[in-house]
Amino acid sequence: MLHPGGETPRRRGTVHAGKAWIVALLLAAATALAACGGSTGGGSSSTTEGRPGGTIVWAKPAEVPELDPAPATNLSALQLMDEVYEPLVGLDDHLRPAPKLATSWKQISPTAYVFDIRRGVRFSNGREMTVDDVVGSLRRLTDPRLAASWAVQIGPVKRIAAKGDWQVEIVLARPNSSLVPALTGTPAAIMPMKELRDGTLDPRRAMLGTGPFKIVRHVQDESWTLARNPYYWQRGQPLADQVIVRIMTDDAARVAGLKDGSVDVANFDTPDAVQLLAGQPNVKTVTTPTTDFYRLTVNSRTSIFRDKRLRQALALAINRQEISDVALGGTSEPSSAVAPSFGLCKLSDMPFGEQDLARAKQLVEEAGATGKTVGLIASPTYKTLAPIAQVIVPELEQIGLKVKIDQAEQGEWLARVYTGRSDFDLDVSFFGSLVDPPMGLAWWSSAQTWHPWIPVDRTLDALIDKTHVLSPGPARDAAIEAACKRIHENASLIPLVTKPTVAAYRSDKVNADIPDVATSNPVRLATSSVKGG
Repeated sequence: MLHPGGETPRRRGTVHAGKAWIVALLLAAATALAACGGSTGGGSSSTTEGRPGGTIVWAKPAEVPELDPAPATNLSALQLMDEVYEPLVGLDDHLRPAPKLATSWKQISPTAYVFDIRRGVRFSNGREMTVDDVVGSLRRLTDPRLAASWAVQIGPVKRIAAKGDWQVEIVLARPNSSLVPALTGTPAAIMPMKELRDGTLDPRRAMLGTGPFKIVRHVQDESWTLARNPYYWQRGQPLADQVIVRIMTDDAARVAGLKDGSVDVANFDTPDAVQLLAGQPNVKTVTTPTTDFYRLTVNSRTSIFRDKRLRQALALAINRQEISDVALGGTSEPSSAVAPSFGLCKLSDMPFGEQDLARAKQLVEEAGATGKTVGLIASPTYKTLAPIAQVIVPELEQIGLKVKIDQAEQGEWLARVYTGRSDFDLDVSFFGSLVDPPMGLAWWSSAQTWHPWIPVDRTLDALIDKTHVLSPGPARDAAIEAACKRIHENASLIPLVTKPTVAAYRSDKVNADIPDVATSNPVRLATSSVKGG
C-alpha cells in the first residue's frame, strides 16, 4: 500500500492505520463514518464551521446499476447504498468493528454470536426497525436462492434467530473469525422485511433503509436526489438537508464543475485530476490508497487459458511497477492476493509473482499458443482500466500472444464477465482485501457465485476455509500465506497493484473532516456541512 507522509502502522490480521491513510473517496466533507458505521476521531478538518441545512452537490463518475444491497457487487452502487442502508456493525477510524444497528455483541462459543439490537431505529418511512427485520435480512443474505456473493463472507449458517425482542443469535456451521468484520459490509445491511414481504417495496427498483438519507428522485444517467431521513437515529445527523448526486462520466466535466463551483465534491479514478486541479483556488485534492487492488481476471474454463501454463505465463509477463508508474502516475504499489498494508503474502515470495519474460515466452510455446489472439476487456466505466490494459498488452505480445483491447460498456462488461456467460478471455478490474485478509481471500473460493470462470480447486478452498476458522495469530498468518501461494500458482485472478483514489472538494463551500482510514467505499455524508450563512 502507498504510504504518503510516512509508514502505515501494521499489525497482524487487521488493518491498523494512522495519518498516512487518508480517506479514499472523500465525499462531501464528511466528518463521521456514517455509511459503514462507527465514530470518528482524528482526520483533517477545516477551521471554518459548517451550518446545518443546505444542499451538497457530489459529482460521481458512474451510474448506479443495482439497488438491492444484499446481492450487490458494483462499487458505484454500493457508494450510494451506504447513504440509505446500514449494517449491524460499523467501523471505527482504524477499521475495527464498532456498534451500529447493533449496540454490542458477544461470542458465546466458537460458532455462536449474540447481538444486542439498537432500539428506536426507524426506516425512512417512519416504521420502527424490529428484530424481525434483522433476522429476515440476514437470512435473506445467506439464502442460496439469492446467490449473494457476500454470503461467503458470513460463512455457512446453521441458524439465525431472535432471542427475545432485542437480541439476535447467529450460529454458524463452522467457525469464522471474520464474521463480525463481514457484518460491516453494505450487503449485510438491514432491510425493511415487512415491506419486502407485503410487496410495497421492490428492492430492485427502490431503496428504503435506516440510513441518514432517503432517495427522493432519480433521472437515469443524470442525477440522484437524496433528502434527509427525518427519522434518523443518530441525533443531529445528517447536517445537510439534501444531496444532489450528479452522474458525470467525463473527468473533465467534474474538473470543470469544481472550478466553476457547480460541484462541491467529486471523486476520480485516475490521478490526473491532481494536476488538472493544481493551484485552483478553493479546490483541495486528496490521493489515497484503499485495501482494493487491480487484478487481471482470467477465463480459466472456456478460453485458451484453461491451460494453467498460459495463465502462469500471463503472471510472469506482467511488470506491476510499470503499471503503477505509467498507468497510475506512481500512486500505487504492487500487490499480491492480500493488500500489502496487512504485512502478509509478500509478492516476491509468491510463485510467478515477479516478471520473467523468458520463462513466460517458453510456457506460451510449450502450450502451443504462440501467435494466438486473445481479447482483453478494459471497460471505460472506470477510467484507469484502459491505461492499465495498454501497459499489459505489449508485455503479452513480447511472450508471443496477440492482444485486442475491448472497451465494453458497463452493462455488456458485467453481463459477459459476471453473469455466467464467461464470454471473454481476459478482463481488467479490481477488488480488495476489505478489513480482514481472509475476507479478501474468500473471493477466490469455489463457493463464490460471481466468478464461474475460476477452476474448482478444493485444496485452495480448504486453505481459505482454514484462514476463516483460525483466530488471528501466527497459525492464521501461516494459513493465509499458504492460500496466497496457491492463488498465485493457479493464476486465475492475478493481482496487479493497489487501487489509489483521488477526491477533490471545494474548501470554501463544504466543511471537511477527513477520516484517517478507509475501506474501498468510504463515502461519508451524514455530518457533511455547508459553509457560510
